[in-house]
Amino acid sequence: MGSTRFRPRLLAAAAAASSLVAAGPSPGDAGPDGDPLIPFSTLYGGSSAESDPMMAEGPDGVLWLAFTSHSPDLPGEPDQGILPGDEETDVAGAGDVRVLRFDPVAREVLSSLRLEGVRGTVRGLAVDGEGNAFVLGMTTHTGFPVTAGFSREALEPRDRDAFLARIHPDGSALAWAGLLGGTGDEMPTALALAPGGDPVVYGMTQSDDFPLAAPLQRDRGGDYDLFLARVAADGTALVHSTFIGGDGRDLAGPLAVLPGGAFLLGGETESSDFPAEDRLLSDREGTGGGFLLEVDAQGRSVVRGALLGDSLPWGLLASSGYGILLWGTTTDAEFPAAPPPHGMPGPAGEGSSDVFLARLSPDDWSVGATALYGGPWHERAMSASLGSGGVLWLAGDAPDGEGLPVPGAARALQGSSANAFAAAFDAEDLALLYATHLGGSGQDFGSTVISAADGTAWVAGTTGSDDFPVVDPLQEGGPSRGSSDLFLCRLGAGDPSSRPGDPSGLAVEPAGNRAARLTWTDGSDDETGFAVYRRSVDALAAGDPRKVGFLRVAVLGPDETEWVDRKLSAGFEYEWAVQAFNASGGSAPTERVGLEQGSSLEVRIGEGTQSVAGSRTRLRLRGTLRAGDAVPDPRAEGFGWDLAVPGGDPRTFLVGAGDRRWSGSGRRVRWSDRDLRLVLDRESGDLSLRLRLRGRLAEAGADLPMRIRVGDRSGLAAPAWEDAGRNLLRVR
Repeated sequence: MGSTRFRPRLLAAAAAASSLVAAGPSPGDAGPDGDPLIPFSTLYGGSSAESDPMMAEGPDGVLWLAFTSHSPDLPGEPDQGILPGDEETDVAGAGDVRVLRFDPVAREVLSSLRLEGVRGTVRGLAVDGEGNAFVLGMTTHTGFPVTAGFSREALEPRDRDAFLARIHPDGSALAWAGLLGGTGDEMPTALALAPGGDPVVYGMTQSDDFPLAAPLQRDRGGDYDLFLARVAADGTALVHSTFIGGDGRDLAGPLAVLPGGAFLLGGETESSDFPAEDRLLSDREGTGGGFLLEVDAQGRSVVRGALLGDSLPWGLLASSGYGILLWGTTTDAEFPAAPPPHGMPGPAGEGSSDVFLARLSPDDWSVGATALYGGPWHERAMSASLGSGGVLWLAGDAPDGEGLPVPGAARALQGSSANAFAAAFDAEDLALLYATHLGGSGQDFGSTVISAADGTAWVAGTTGSDDFPVVDPLQEGGPSRGSSDLFLCRLGAGDPSSRPGDPSGLAVEPAGNRAARLTWTDGSDDETGFAVYRRSVDALAAGDPRKVGFLRVAVLGPDETEWVDRKLSAGFEYEWAVQAFNASGGSAPTERVGLEQGSSLEVRIGEGTQSVAGSRTRLRLRGTLRAGDAVPDPRAEGFGWDLAVPGGDPRTFLVGAGDRRWSGSGRRVRWSDRDLRLVLDRESGDLSLRLRLRGRLAEAGADLPMRIRVGDRSGLAAPAWEDAGRNLLRVR
């Protein structure tokens, strides 16, 4: 089978979907003239071209976008010339790599970073649980800034490698960057995160000397072989790396990580000895075609493999609730699709293709549901994302959107030669719920999507349309823009009249240690669940642009009317809102209700001993802090301890960032950082302590009265020291 229908550069956007998670809606969102289906749409670009956008969500709800840019004048950045060395970069579309952080609630760009020296094209983006962003791409730039231990030192001219870079959670700078490849060409297509946070890179290589670590296959078998490489999260080494392939050309596509840590790989093969014997979704005889492989978590063996015939996988999602969700393009006129629920046609004949979807069991890959989506020409789905409400969103494009099923469309087809689309499906039976065109009279391409918990979605892509529709935009459209800009839209789904009733009566009360209990009244009997939002009033007053908006902090099931927020800080004021949702969208949120967290606390010393050896005394204490409303963070500047010993001499220990010292007069007592151990249990709020003092405090056989006070000495507020009570220790 030829490979012209399956270009790796077109698979890269779909590959990022394996690392996407849900994004939250904004309380009170409404579209133009009250239309809830497109509440927000904007462009972002400079005087030249932007391309290859990838999108992922951070643990704080912030959206990350990575893309390739040729513009030296992106909005909000000082003018920056393109780096020298264009003649060294022959990767199609290569440019500067840029990374944005976008607040989906406040609808503003929080940071914009140009990766200095990183030239090439973007192929993947993933964000870990700590907020670190990993960017995958392809480069030939000999000045690439290598700082990672797993990397080769530099590229030779015209050598093409995969690159992997890690960015700090605030989007301010590179943490490390490295190259992955040998003396031949590498083409990465997918990036995912393994359990524990290690980035995993998937692609194809022509290098016989591709770096290997504990491989399942040591030698390259054909023209292009697949590679699968897991990199340590700190960039220091390859955890495992291997070839996978047969005697022909093997082309890489999507990647996903199963809940147990095994890897799912998709792509297309021309090898007669490719490690896949079963047939899936196709009865076509012969070798080659689309494939699906499962590789164990250590990268040591192929667990199973199947050929897909004329159906080529573009994306994979692994979920605990719906199994494996697979999508791609098919020209198979006998694709085993269920009767189309909305009159969607099958492949129209020679030279045409449709999007296919399949839901598979993770145990044996048995088929639970299938569907086709398309019109009379060629459609491709570049990315998909699964929301907690069971709505599967796809984003893609078609060369001519005429005849594409778009029930409930928010945007009519504009008659361009390429039109972006977004479509929502029920993840259980893959029935089409909603679809719409996105674009104007020029060429528009849908690249990446993130599904929100309430059934809505964020969609990003590129547009060359001067009349691309914008709603409350960051940047207006118009003929003065570059040849292509990024677009970012938020979409609603379904009939607004089918959305759930509004919850009401939100009440908030303290619930002990750094916690608040929320209760509300359910206003509907058809919600899929509830979303809870919180913002810091203090950050809002201070104008902190990263925290002014509401962020989704919980997604609950239907009929829930109570939830405890346990992630609060002492002395801060917060506001909450609650919103119901179903597949048609979200209700109006409740009124915002606030609460200020207190700072009362107490300390209980469980035991203490003092031993005397000559003129030296060693005191050991073990105890626990327990809060009334909140516990101060011992890592914060100015968190302190007072220790009173016989004779009334106060010994004060200030514990903060670089500010640990002894103060006071009287008997000589010395200590170091090693003598104080503080361990905060973030679930219970308990702070275990061990304090060891060396010095002459009392004679053997004496009783040692002691008092400890704990509190905030930062000077930002009045000292709030709490007496921990007394302990009477026998000096041994």
